[in-house]
Amino acid sequence: MCSKTFHAEDGRMSAIAGVVDFHGGPVDPALVARMIAPPQPCDLEVRGPLHRSSSALAFCGRRAGGATCDQPLIDSRSDCAIVFDGRIDNRQDVAGRLGVADSARRSDARLVLDGYTSRGLDVIPGLSGDFAFAIWDGRARQLILVRDPLGVRQVCFAPVPQGLAFATDARQLLEIEGVDRRPNMGFFAEWMAGWITHPSDTIYQGIHRVPAAHVLTASASGVRRDRYWDIDPDRRLHYRDDAEYACHFRELFASSVRSRVRSADRVAIALSGGIDSSAITAMAAHVTTTEPADLRAYNISYPGLPEADEDHYARLVADTHGVPLVTIPYVGRADNYLRAPLLLRDVAPGGVGAVDVGFYETVAADGCGLVLDGTGGDEWFRGTAYHAADLLRQGRLIAAVRRLREHASHCGSIHGLLAVAKGPVWAACPFALRRAIKRVLPARDVVPRLFRRDFARSVNLVERITEPNYDGRFSTFAAGAVYRDATCEHGAHSWHEDVRLAAAFGMEMSAPFQDRALAEFAVALPEEQRWSKGRAKRVIRNGMHDLMPPVVLGRDDKGNGSEAQFVEIRQLHEAGAFDGLQLAAAGVVDATEIEPMFRSMCDMFSRNDLHYEIQASQLWLLFCAECTWRALFGEGARPSNASRPALQGRATR
Repeated sequence: MCSKTFHAEDGRMSAIAGVVDFHGGPVDPALVARMIAPPQPCDLEVRGPLHRSSSALAFCGRRAGGATCDQPLIDSRSDCAIVFDGRIDNRQDVAGRLGVADSARRSDARLVLDGYTSRGLDVIPGLSGDFAFAIWDGRARQLILVRDPLGVRQVCFAPVPQGLAFATDARQLLEIEGVDRRPNMGFFAEWMAGWITHPSDTIYQGIHRVPAAHVLTASASGVRRDRYWDIDPDRRLHYRDDAEYACHFRELFASSVRSRVRSADRVAIALSGGIDSSAITAMAAHVTTTEPADLRAYNISYPGLPEADEDHYARLVADTHGVPLVTIPYVGRADNYLRAPLLLRDVAPGGVGAVDVGFYETVAADGCGLVLDGTGGDEWFRGTAYHAADLLRQGRLIAAVRRLREHASHCGSIHGLLAVAKGPVWAACPFALRRAIKRVLPARDVVPRLFRRDFARSVNLVERITEPNYDGRFSTFAAGAVYRDATCEHGAHSWHEDVRLAAAFGMEMSAPFQDRALAEFAVALPEEQRWSKGRAKRVIRNGMHDLMPPVVLGRDDKGNGSEAQFVEIRQLHEAGAFDGLQLAAAGVVDATEIEPMFRSMCDMFSRNDLHYEIQASQLWLLFCAECTWRALFGEGARPSNASRPALQGRATR
């Protein structure tokens, strides 16, 4: 067991920043100090900048258990320096490969820096955990930026004269004069359409992001991106029975949860009452019997909205494990979405109203520095209708139809059998047949509603958001679809919207299901371990059967926030929020489409037609996009270095 004393970077809510000059010119450390400064007053420790004429690096984080932070770090022999944001989970493996005997005395940052100075870039593929870090190699005059395998942490960068600047968030890079702050309209359109596909883009033209599982090497000769890790598409697990799969899952899941709560004093769990968040709560309670941490669970309740409210299940789980539960009632405060982009200098998080704001406000006031979230459980373990394509390829027509019917009739599905079957059947068709069908079918208008056609053409929107629903490298359609769903850039960006908002309240988020070892396990599973007889997440249920209440373990449904979204959109409409949109004046949105879509949504809702959820989602994204545009780019937008307003009701800690 590694000593907690030296893991100061495990202190929650951390960030990195720096500027380097590839030609040896001077770098202003005061600029990096402004970049690393927290956006709001809070109890964070800023270390650095570590200034060495042509480079300046800085780190910001909360102290863990009174520990002293050792960043930024420099190795004087190699003239290499590092700033590290995150956590290495396989410390002993890394230390063993490096021949380090006293790894317990070394922080994660020191371990990675030692690995780089002895092995170079070869040390990076062997790292597992949630991390983003920067290494300045003074002798080679090159900057190394690395993002963890699943993109849980992030690092952004922007070109500057003769060099490069980097930071955890785009907001920090706006402190640099000359960075192109103009909107990246292609990315903005992807985000508003609800399907982001360009992993290196941000909302600003001049700021870019390192994709997940990539290392970026920058020097005077240019910038190079390389993928250092990916899931093996040919790996398959073949165990004797369900018990062996369940045992393997439990071992990996326990390790994932344990690694996240290490050095954390008070941990918040976003407990909805569904399978994923309940499993996290149960496992956190289980592993902290030997590594004590103060666990708190938080549930958002929706009084009067039965489809969304899961408070009953959350209480069952919390009571079973003796974890205190705080219920936060849903209160619509959409005005916070005008404040969020101003604070974050980025897109408004796409949740419903002030739910996220009230949640983080309450958790922060309770002194929690870490929030565990169930993101990744659905994506890696719920199964996919594309297993039907595998069955069709095997000639098992009846089994394929049965599988498609199960998905179409599953709780929460808003699509009928034909809609569910379209993708898998098309995938199973030979390529020559698909090409022939495309030739005879009439062209379809696939521009998303609400966009002006001329704007969509100008940014190539249809091409940008069109991509396969499965990765063809995998030996089965099911594995390829799970991989594509779990690693898509839209999911990663949605996660970081929440991460940025949590950070604004002084907290860090972590997702135990977003774990490298768990991801490799999930994709290698037989599909029957993800989905069996109309029930999703079979291996999770089997692996957690003795830790979760039977009523929760047997759930096939889950809370649906679309009803709350509908209520809030209706209130926004009544308040005139969709009138006089600046996005319409800017030529992005076709304002004539809004009212018909709203009335269609209301009509479907009144008839209990679940397709209203699609239009509710589109209208909500429009509202978030308008808030973001007004705050960052529209008429009267504040300059990037203007004073940053706090979110409504924010607790200063």
